Amino acid sequence: MGKDSIKCAELVSNAMNIYNIVGYYMLYIACGTGILATKLKNMNFEVIGIDISEDMINVAQETTTGIKFELE
Repeated sequence: MGKDSIKCAELVSNAMNIYNIVGYYMLYIACGTGILATKLKNMNFEVIGIDISEDMINVAQETTTGIKFELE
């Protein structure tokens, strides 16, 4: 998943740059363990992660910093 997360984060960032989208806020639905959320945070996005799995949210909260995760 790590390589896919990097590619996805770069794709999002490139698309936002192409269309001059500013205010890099990202609501990440089905965030899982937060791998992609972390990549986006490292690219200066403000990220909020949402998932229906309490286990996934717990892992994401334990393995990341500076990202808000919510159980929905």
